[in-house]
Amino acid sequence: MKKLILIIFVGLMVGFILHASQNTAKYEDGIYFAQEDNFNEKTGFKDTVKIEVKDGKIISVDWNGISKNGGEDRKTLSKNGKYPMVEKAGAKAPWHEQAEKVEAFLLKTQDPTAIKYKDYQGHTDAISGVSIRVSEFFKLAKKALDNGPIKSNPVSKTEFVLGTVVTVKIYDDVSEEVFNKIFNRLREIEHKMTINKEDSEVMRINSNSGKDFVKVSNDTFYVIKKGKYFSSLSNGKFDITIGPLVKLWNIGTEYARVPSKYEIDKKIKLVDYNNVVLNESQKSIMLKEKGMVLDLGGIAKGYAADEIVKILKESNIKHAIINLGGNVFAYGNKPDGTSWKIGIQNPFSQRGDYMGIVNISNKTVVTSGIYERFFEKDGKRYHHILDTVTGYPVENNLVGVSIITNTSIDADALSTAVFSLGLRKGMDFIEKLSDVDAIFITRDYNVYITSGLKENFKLINTQFKFNKIDL
Repeated sequence: MKKLILIIFVGLMVGFILHASQNTAKYEDGIYFAQEDNFNEKTGFKDTVKIEVKDGKIISVDWNGISKNGGEDRKTLSKNGKYPMVEKAGAKAPWHEQAEKVEAFLLKTQDPTAIKYKDYQGHTDAISGVSIRVSEFFKLAKKALDNGPIKSNPVSKTEFVLGTVVTVKIYDDVSEEVFNKIFNRLREIEHKMTINKEDSEVMRINSNSGKDFVKVSNDTFYVIKKGKYFSSLSNGKFDITIGPLVKLWNIGTEYARVPSKYEIDKKIKLVDYNNVVLNESQKSIMLKEKGMVLDLGGIAKGYAADEIVKILKESNIKHAIINLGGNVFAYGNKPDGTSWKIGIQNPFSQRGDYMGIVNISNKTVVTSGIYERFFEKDGKRYHHILDTVTGYPVENNLVGVSIITNTSIDADALSTAVFSLGLRKGMDFIEKLSDVDAIFITRDYNVYITSGLKENFKLINTQFKFNKIDL
């Protein structure tokens, strides 16, 4: 009898130890990341989960959502009281507060499979105060942990900054300090140039429109000076004073609407880059007319990419890919010495479906298109690239323009300007610039490339065909 009891006891202990070992299994140190394959049709968001593991344990979890239209991330919207799905879900707390409780559950259990669901929709009673659907979070958390940490070759870091998802992949030995420098620099640029924070330098300029000069940092002065240069070069097709129209339309936000012609006519009078006054010696800026609004959204991401390149050079990095929400910089070349192959988005399909490949080294690819930030009203689609002459979204046969050149700030401004110029004028404009090339995609699936890309661009989708235009 004693022997039988001993056997049972030992068996129970072994089972307990095995169960405990499963629940306390250590993960490999590093950063884990996963995201949904597609955007949710109802919410317009794609869930993302980022997990950090140190000493074998999960030490931080970040559940967020990327907007299909390129607007603010879900956590930011929720914290600002602008995320509408809370009420629809019947939640008693804002989405971000509930998400934090879900994150805390994973930190406590260290196991994404420990959650129990109460229905097929993915809700749970296991986390107090949480009524939102949580199944996608735990599914992505498990996927991230199963895939393992982001390995060397490349080492990658992704954050939401400058209003977009920024990913930097480095194909060399690199310390976390380099990534910290990069993303701290991006946050610094964002803080100075965003129009979403009242204390930014750009917003101080806007608040003093028609009144006084505003002293700014070297960063902001340089970007505004560059922006005014490209505004002049394109005869206003790209214009850094587009802000009044951007705010009026609100495309890419939940407040997007079609303004009246009266509203547009009133605001378009405030769009004129010639009324931006620069004082070089004082590093100060003034907008001549009251109500003018600087908006650096069409150029600041490009500047940020170029600043990342500076940090990579200072850190002796040789091979890297920088991606700021579609603004790509192919730094150096591939570790095997060949050029990078950068995909050009199929404008008629979901993100990540490419229609062509461009081979580049130490160059940037920036695309402007009508397929990501838009809204529909009465059966008509309104995209975010606004015509500075009419005040309405640009109307031509183009769906996308990609600029390939040496600096991202130039490519950022040029992509908008060239799209607004249209195919013929845009092609002619680019062919006259040195070290700049472009890919034009039209609504009828025709592709036009400038002369410098003949050997470096290849179509990979048979729906598209090359065409030529006589200039």
